[in-house]
Parts: sequence; C-alpha cells; structure tokens
Amino acid sequence: MFIVVTLVFIILRVGPVDPARYILGDYATAESLQNIRAELELDLPLHIQYVHFLNQLLRGDLGRSYINKQSVEQAFKWLTDYVGRIVYDGNGLRLNLKLVQSKL
Repeated sequence: MFIVVTLVFIILRVGPVDPARYILGDYATAESLQNIRAELELDLPLHIQYVHFLNQLLRGDLGRSYINKQSVEQAFKWLTDYVGRIVYDGNGLRLNLKLVQSKL
C-alpha cells in the first residue's frame, strides 16, 4: 500500500499536468498561479510535500476535488451510496425476475 501511495504522490506532483494551471485554467495570471501553488504547498520542496501528503493521509484528510470543489471524502461517500443503491436495486430486480420465472 505504501508503494501505491508513493506512486500516486509522484504522478500527481511530477506528472505532465500542473495542478495550479489545471485548477485556474489557461488564462490564469502569474500571481494567481503563485497564490494557488502556495495554498496547495506546491512551492515547497518535494520531500516536504511528501511528508505533508502522508500526514494528511494518516489523518484521513484526502483533500478537496479540483473539479467540484468538495472534499474527496464527500465524493467517495456519494459514490459508495450511489453504487450501493444500484447493487441493492439490482438484487431486488433479480429476485423479482426469479419469482416471475418460477411461476412460469
């Protein structure tokens, strides 16, 4: 698991996409890019960013989504609730189909 966490960190930090530019878009000013990098601690050395990343992960803080601006924890909760309802409804449908099939 530690290897997976480390790989995720490396891909997010040294990948081809700059998180600050991704969040702010193509028309962001240099000042706004600098501000968001400071807010996300992307201006710190990589090893310090990694320690902060592990610290947040151990506390259960998965951060905020760049896309919908909500916590990742809330997004996972919504997703698991949604998938749970689909599985529950699917099992109910399967049971109903078996009952109908058994009466034929």
